[in-house]
Amino acid sequence: MITRVPGQLPSISGAAGHGDLVVTSGVICPDLLLPGMTPATAPDIRRQVDGALQALRGVLREAGSDLQYALRVEAFLARPADFPLWDSAFTAAWPAHAPARTTLVTGFALPVVLIELQAIAVRAPAAMRQR
Repeated sequence: MITRVPGQLPSISGAAGHGDLVVTSGVICPDLLLPGMTPATAPDIRRQVDGALQALRGVLREAGSDLQYALRVEAFLARPADFPLWDSAFTAAWPAHAPARTTLVTGFALPVVLIELQAIAVRAPAAMRQR
């Protein structure tokens, strides 16, 4: 049976799972979804990276997983110059046993977005999910 977790927008699933596998949609820093957000008022890259990682953790937890169970993480950056900050944040989030990863530089439909993350993970062991 396929399970689904709500996403950041009503039209987007946050994650879909089947068995022990969880696949997330892309997540961004939630602050970027506030009304009236413009590139001039958008959070800087550090806040966007932190916010996107927190959002990813939240979606994974709601689906019965967590960052530590990520098998693969994809990061999409708006600017190549932000890679060192993302690389440092990735290393801090996964100091040991890091998941496979890919980082791409691309454009976004929302011009305020500087980073978007998505992941493939396994669900936490049953004992962990009951906490």
